[in-house]
Amino acid sequence: MGGYPIDYSSITPMGGYAIDYLVESGYMAYPWTHTLLANVLHRQRSTLRELRVEQLATQDGLDSFSLHDFINLETFQCCIQGRPNPEEASRIWATPTLKTLVLEYTDHDSQHGKYYFFLPNDIEWLDDFARSVVKKSKYMDAGLECIEISPTEESHWNPWSGLDGRQTALIFENAKLAVEKHGIKFKYLQCTV
Repeated sequence: MGGYPIDYSSITPMGGYAIDYLVESGYMAYPWTHTLLANVLHRQRSTLRELRVEQLATQDGLDSFSLHDFINLETFQCCIQGRPNPEEASRIWATPTLKTLVLEYTDHDSQHGKYYFFLPNDIEWLDDFARSVVKKSKYMDAGLECIEISPTEESHWNPWSGLDGRQTALIFENAKLAVEKHGIKFKYLQCTV
């Protein structure tokens, strides 16, 4: 493992990887850590444009997984669970090239059997993170343009199924206001399953 190059034909059209490919192809062990991920991707640090770390919310190291080595990374996706505090997330994730941060929620973490959903109290985290990114951009170049909240493709249960449509809309309208007041776009991608 790690001694042979990654098959470049597997790179997505955007120049990135899905973590499932790296695990299934034997480039990474299961269960994996963010430290191992950084080591595996080290050789692609100057060409990687998109990295989607999906469904694996509680893996060690997300709170210290820096994107600064990936000098052309434009899109980073990870599970909202296990995220660092807002200031630390800004320090390690807000880079000059990162344009889109996708925070997904999942109804099942495939490695740990845990559940996590985007909740109203996550709005405060988004507000603090966006504020920290804007503050950082005054001193250093931070290019973040958009934060997306997305369910995993395997989410079969709507965490707001007990809420009526107005309550659900209010949660995401408040999240949008919390982010966009700092000049960063906000998108909520609804589950289509």
